Amino acid sequence: MEDISKTKLTLDKIFSIYTKVIYFDQSFIYPLEEIEIGGLSFGEILKSKNFTIQHLGVDLKASRDTPIYAVNDGVVHFSENLGTYGKTLIIDHGFGIFSFYCHLNKFKVLKGKRVKRGDIIGYSGSTGYATASHLHFSMKVNRTSIDPLRFIGILEKEMIK
Repeated sequence: MEDISKTKLTLDKIFSIYTKVIYFDQSFIYPLEEIEIGGLSFGEILKSKNFTIQHLGVDLKASRDTPIYAVNDGVVHFSENLGTYGKTLIIDHGFGIFSFYCHLNKFKVLKGKRVKRGDIIGYSGSTGYATASHLHFSMKVNRTSIDPLRFIGILEKEMIK
């Protein structure tokens, strides 16, 4: 339980940052070449005898060492082990928009690095509390968790107009 509390404090601190710069000027893309939900969807409720939590991301199928792509331009704000999430990478896209990639096997970029949309940022794995290799992918907008697949799909349609 201490691991979960420490992770929550770390994430709250990261997502409280509001960069007054927007790093991107294109639509967002998906973090994998092929998108297939392989576990929990956004918003599902997880219950155990000790706690109940809401899954605030999507678990995407990805075999070990599948390349993970930056969903848009930004700055790597976090790239290290994060308890239950294992090897975690967080990109600040500016104006309160963050993308969040968990259970990675390897990082290709480190904290402070500017990344471009489509850059390989890491490789999928099963670190942390993951029971199999996959990508847990989340997004936050102004500290609010959003369904990342819907967000990318909606923006993609709007920016094409």
